[in-house]
Amino acid sequence: RWWNVVDKQLRSYECVPTRADRCTYVVYSKTQKANKPASKLSPQRSAKVLDSGDFQLALDYLLDPVAGNNSGGYAPCGIICLHVDDLFMVGNKEFYNRVITRLRTDFAVGSEDKNDVTFVGQRIRWVNGPSKNGHIKVDQKLAVEELHEIQFDKSLKDDVVCSPGLHTEYRSVLGMLNW
Repeated sequence: RWWNVVDKQLRSYECVPTRADRCTYVVYSKTQKANKPASKLSPQRSAKVLDSGDFQLALDYLLDPVAGNNSGGYAPCGIICLHVDDLFMVGNKEFYNRVITRLRTDFAVGSEDKNDVTFVGQRIRWVNGPSKNGHIKVDQKLAVEELHEIQFDKSLKDDVVCSPGLHTEYRSVLGMLNW
């Protein structure tokens, strides 16, 4: 049910779910055209995409592995990955204005991290900053060291509804354990 709520809102912001991964969305610019026209991928061509080193072809394949990119010739201005109640986002100023500001209005955001984040148990960070010399590093080890004991009244019965804060803390630890 929660995914349906978030999915509906993301689509109302013009986030387009990709066919390759239903939990990954792309936001197309309303003003900036793509450097190259969107490609139509034949089955023979799509098999070679990942080895080609061509970013536009790889993006086309992710967005629609059968027919090619459905961008209408516009450049992506942002991408969102959704996992349960976590969003991993990257985008430019247009993406920020069209999506991020609306997310903050429509949802209670627990925390926001920038340039050094943990998403689904993986640490993703900029090394040397987001410049021409910088790069993104993903630490593949699970973030088990970030687990912590949840403090709560152990005399509570199973039929007692927990507070929103305790529920959030519980879900956070449970998510880390699952990953």
